[in-house]
Amino acid sequence: MIFRCLLAIILAAWIHPARSESPPLPIKPDRPGLWRVMTYFDFTTKWYCPKRQPHIPICAIELAQACEARGDLELCKRVWDWARETDASTKGMGDPSGHIRYRIEKARWITQADHDRLRERDRARIRVGDLLVTIRQLSCMTMTSGCPHERYASKEAYILRRIDGSWEVTQWDERFYGYE
Repeated sequence: MIFRCLLAIILAAWIHPARSESPPLPIKPDRPGLWRVMTYFDFTTKWYCPKRQPHIPICAIELAQACEARGDLELCKRVWDWARETDASTKGMGDPSGHIRYRIEKARWITQADHDRLRERDRARIRVGDLLVTIRQLSCMTMTSGCPHERYASKEAYILRRIDGSWEVTQWDERFYGYE
């Protein structure tokens, strides 16, 4: 009897080895040629998250882009703790004639090696297991006669963390882009 139990345990361990790999990523890079567009108005924006809640990572990024494009503090508060802790006005930040095009380029989990490379001040806000999402962004802001050229092409990185069932942007900075 003991032999059979021991044999069953060994077989189970052999068939289902313990995994040390990271969990699957909850966001995928956009396919080539796909650009997401965020504008000042809902009727010219294709929302991937119709409820405007950061229940998945793409929704957190979408809300952060909307916060920037529209200058809407209520949208900012849904994904950023700094916005919840301030009474600062974002009125006038958005531009009704502009837009932001962006695409998800890469996503991966923050590892211990990444955390060890961070500057001391960033270590407090970024944790092993946070989600790093890099995007490419093209902006056309403060242009009143259309956008003959999109400006401010940038590479940005969002550090996301799941907190109480929602995703929050803990850092947003282009210097983390190199952590690919």
